[in-house]
Amino acid sequence: MISLGAIAFECAYFAYTMSILESSSRQHASLSDQIHAGIAVLVLLFIYILLVSVFVRWLQKRDLAKLRFRMDGLAEGSPGISPETLLKNRLDLKRTGDFTGIYILHNVSKDQYYVGQGIRVIDRVSQHFMGRGNADVYADWKYGDQFTIKTVPLLQSGYQSLNDLERDAISAYDAYDHGYNRTHGNQN
Repeated sequence: MISLGAIAFECAYFAYTMSILESSSRQHASLSDQIHAGIAVLVLLFIYILLVSVFVRWLQKRDLAKLRFRMDGLAEGSPGISPETLLKNRLDLKRTGDFTGIYILHNVSKDQYYVGQGIRVIDRVSQHFMGRGNADVYADWKYGDQFTIKTVPLLQSGYQSLNDLERDAISAYDAYDHGYNRTHGNQN
């Protein structure tokens, strides 16, 4: 399928070629004719670049939407508890089985996310709400923002690596650019 960008590029190339042919057929083409042809080529090139960048951005948004849908599906099995419930029932939750995976903290008040990982997720996520994790998450929670917590066990995710799962979740929830994460995830 031919893209709009390819069509714009072909139009620009055609206009450029025609301007060269016209200039060569008239040995003494005026300077203003050459300037007009050059401007036409530049305008078409600008349109081409604009169309390509719009198309690339659309592809990126589509891929992120697919990733978000996948992450939402993985987190669907998690009940989505509050920090207060987690802290109150922490010991019971640990007894029923702590696990390796990721956790997704959603500040409902600000619609921002923090994604983290842990070998013992219950212990790790609890630290955030006891002041020993992400300081911004803790401060917002302490000052009254409402949070929900969801988890995704690595074993049930289809991912082979905890780092890959975390990186994809950070991307899916835009937790780096518009959330609490300070990195795109662990690099190991």
